[in-house]
Parts: sequence; structure tokens; C-alpha cells
Amino acid sequence: MAISCTQLETWSHQGSVPTSSNTYHSIRSVLCAPCVPYADKQYEVYLQGSYCNDTNIFSESDVDIVIQLNSTFSSNKHELTRAQLALHERDYDPATYSSADFRKDVISVLGNHYGINNVTDGKKSVKLAGVASRRNADIVVCTQYRKYAYYWGYNDCPFIEGMMINNQGECTINYPRLHAAALTQKHQQTSSRFKPLVRVLKNIKTRMVERGYINEKTAASYYIEGWLYNAPNELFAYDLRERFEQVCNWLLRQDSSKFAMPHGQFPLIGAQNNQWSSNDLEAFSEELIKFDRRY
Repeated sequence: MAISCTQLETWSHQGSVPTSSNTYHSIRSVLCAPCVPYADKQYEVYLQGSYCNDTNIFSESDVDIVIQLNSTFSSNKHELTRAQLALHERDYDPATYSSADFRKDVISVLGNHYGINNVTDGKKSVKLAGVASRRNADIVVCTQYRKYAYYWGYNDCPFIEGMMINNQGECTINYPRLHAAALTQKHQQTSSRFKPLVRVLKNIKTRMVERGYINEKTAASYYIEGWLYNAPNELFAYDLRERFEQVCNWLLRQDSSKFAMPHGQFPLIGAQNNQWSSNDLEAFSEELIKFDRRY
């Protein structure tokens, strides 16, 4: 039996927003307090992930927050020509405040305010345990990343801005703002039919995990968003059941190695730590087909 239209409609709805918004603003006020040890640096705090992209579902509890250091940045300067790299090195001195310093200071700020027992330094994010009035939060501590087209001086160096997480020797580059903007554009181009379908697939993934068909890391929300993003706009039909079938059937027939991330900076499928592995996509796809038949 296929998933009913009523169930698909239920799964398409957005989860709670007010508590998540309150969580973000509460944590932001702590991270941006005048007395923080990085107060004299250039930095910014912003949302990323499901609550930023309006693709959150009812079962989600974590709020993803980015605190990004801009006065220290990383770049693809190694890809510049020798002449351009020389100009870049002339213009910028080596950083005296590192990403490791920043991460240490952010953890200290969070620990002093919320209690160090509620703060865990994870592989990619700093995890803050929630309470009754505040959700759990994943706080991404990163530096600005600049993907230069070329470099001929301060005022002649167009670049695409992303962010880099550098923790325990492992670096991850991503483009959360470009990702969010691309999802919003896709949503508009499909007459507001894209994000409800993302929520449907995320709810299905949650049930798959609960029933032991896949594990939690097989299909991150970020990858599900990227997968659906690659479907042609004309497949996003008004009827939700038709939309679900058309989009998923089309995606399941394609060569996924040709799919791009919504931000357009690298492929969706790959072996890097910011890409969906082909094995995980295959596992998710196989269980998705089975799930719709037996639900």
C-alpha cells in the first residue's frame, strides 16, 4: 500500500518555529555580548539548516547556529597564479588570532553562561544542551572562506563567500547562505511546492531510522534538500501525491553523479566530508522505494 495522501499532507507541514526562534535569539545575545573575548574582532552570527530554510519538521529539536569569524579568513589562494598569490601575500599578514583561538573562546563564553556541563565540543559543531524553554543547539564555529575568481588587489578580487570549519585537523568548506538562497529560489519557481516536499522526505527518513531501515547519518537533511533541488521544476505538481511520485521517480532514474549542490560550488555526490556518498544515496533510494510500497 502506498503512503496515503492524508499522511503525505501531514508530513508536508512545517514544525514549530517560535521555540526555535527564541532559542536562536537567546544564544545569539550571549555570543554577541559586549564582554566576549573576541569583541574586537569582525564576526557575525546567523542561522543555517532546517529552521533557516523553513524545511524543519515536528520531530526536529536542534537549532543550527553559525558564528563566523571574518577578520581571520581562509581562501583558495593556492589556486591563484604566482603573480596573484604574491599580491595576496603582500596585502595580508598571517593571522594572529586563529580559528582554534576563536573556537576556544566561543566554548568559554557558552560554558560561562550556560554551564560547562551543558556544552560539548563535537567534531563539526559545539553542542549546547537545551532546557524546557530552549531547544538543543548545534553551534558551528567557523571562519570566512573566500573562493577567489582572481586576485589583483584589495579592490579587484571578486570572490564567492562561504565558511570553513577547521577542527582537530579536519577542514570542511560549505556555503550555507548560497544554499539557503537557492532553496528559496527553487521554492518560488515551483509555486511554493518545493519545501513541503522536502519536509515529506525528511519525515520519511525519520521513520526509516526509527524502524532500523537506515541509520541517522545515511541521509542528512542537507543532502535530501540537495537531492530534491535537482529535479526539474515542472515535476512539482499541485497534487502532493503526484508531486511526490513524479519527483522521486525522476530522481531515482537519473545518474546522480551529475547532480549539483544547490549552492553550485561542488557536486552533491562525492567522497568529501561535505558531500553525500554514493553508497548512502543508494541505500536511501532503495529504502525509499520499499517504504512507499509497504507503509
